[in-house]
Amino acid sequence: AALGQAIKGGFEEAVNVLLADKRTEISTNTLVNAATSGNAKVMQLLITDERADPTVLNDQALCAAAKENHVVTVRVLL
Repeated sequence: AALGQAIKGGFEEAVNVLLADKRTEISTNTLVNAATSGNAKVMQLLITDERADPTVLNDQALCAAAKENHVVTVRVLL
């Protein structure tokens, strides 16, 4: 919940702090929401974490970023 709110707000520092806590879960929905928001820096933080798999569910995060025309985020995911 906290990670989702930080992503939605584009709060990179908060995302970083939350990712440092190993109790934080990164779900497919988390990645899709980040892709939809279009914040490439937040997406980069997420996908460099070992708990994240941006290719899950047939690249759903990539599809979401492309659908919203977030070109930089698409590049991060490729």
